[in-house]
Amino acid sequence: MDFNDIFDTVNQNRKLNESRDKFLSRVFGIFNEEIVRVWCRSTISQFIDKGRPTIKKNGDSTRGSTLDFTLQHKKTKKNFVSEMKCEIQFDNFRYLELKSTEDFKHHNKIAFQRFLNTAQEPVNYEVKIKGEATRIEGAILIWGKTSPVSTKSICASTGLTEILSLEEIINDLIAIEDMEYFELLNQKQKWFNYFIDSMKK
Repeated sequence: MDFNDIFDTVNQNRKLNESRDKFLSRVFGIFNEEIVRVWCRSTISQFIDKGRPTIKKNGDSTRGSTLDFTLQHKKTKKNFVSEMKCEIQFDNFRYLELKSTEDFKHHNKIAFQRFLNTAQEPVNYEVKIKGEATRIEGAILIWGKTSPVSTKSICASTGLTEILSLEEIINDLIAIEDMEYFELLNQKQKWFNYFIDSMKK
């Protein structure tokens, strides 16, 4: 499974279908976080998801920022705050594959800035999961599509512990024929078919 083959018809010199690409990208965005959670419950993942963390700098009186996941390494039990950015069709697929830190410079909201700062200074940040204080060892970014060369360079320059690829996560689940993953897709397909059929009546 390749994200380019699924979503990007325009840049593959096929029959231009920009509306289709935008539509599929938006539909995928509705439930793609669920796929990560399914992966975390699978046998192939090295992490489990402990829930959505709320983070802020120690002593900060402002409201904390809630991120997407807290990933706990199955073997070491170390915890990492995690944020997923999966911008497939946005800006003509400019951010589909992570190539450099320039690709997330447009994410300038406080939540993402706190996430990046936590990567470099985890001890300086207060992290809570469901109101319970949790020790964090670093930060893990999840992107739609990545390459080993770019992720290594970005981790070195940002302090990120790891960068995971959603495309690779999905291929992992397909490879082990994970039943929960296929049940998730079947559910979404059933709901979508119901919606389309209902719109015809």
